[in-house]
Amino acid sequence: MPEADDFVLSFYLEAGKDDPKTRELSFADSKETFRAELFPCLTEDAVLEAKVVADPARNMPSVEVTLTEGGKKRFAQLTQDAIGRRLGIVVDGKVVSAPIIRAPIVGGKARVDGHFTLEEAEAIVGRLNAYREEAREFLETFDAQRQETNEPRVEPQNSGDKAPARKSTS
Repeated sequence: MPEADDFVLSFYLEAGKDDPKTRELSFADSKETFRAELFPCLTEDAVLEAKVVADPARNMPSVEVTLTEGGKKRFAQLTQDAIGRRLGIVVDGKVVSAPIIRAPIVGGKARVDGHFTLEEAEAIVGRLNAYREEAREFLETFDAQRQETNEPRVEPQNSGDKAPARKSTS
């Protein structure tokens, strides 16, 4: 089973009261815990691009992610189905925020607000974008090898489904 810190970025829905399969995730800035469903509903696999954006209201940087087409659809559906529930936004295994979903998020973008320094936000963005670049390079290499052996082409799914568990090397 993948652990929360296997991912740079993951989203977990708050577990229901009667849900027997849950996990407790720690908040980054407190001793509070978040009772989450066992598996993330979205991970960095669904991120097409990330960038640092200014949050003038908090005078702190935030991380904005643009989702893949599949991630956009999955995020819209899950936020539609989970209105009134909390969504744990997890960076490196720690919950940075857990807002209540008030409406479906359909635009394909999400902003991650934590108590990040500019350097921390830039590091998160760099790792998210590097993950996407690694995946693209892997598919290009795989496709080149396939062409050499005349095997059928494998198309990337960009589904936003569970990413393979992996530890960051940063």
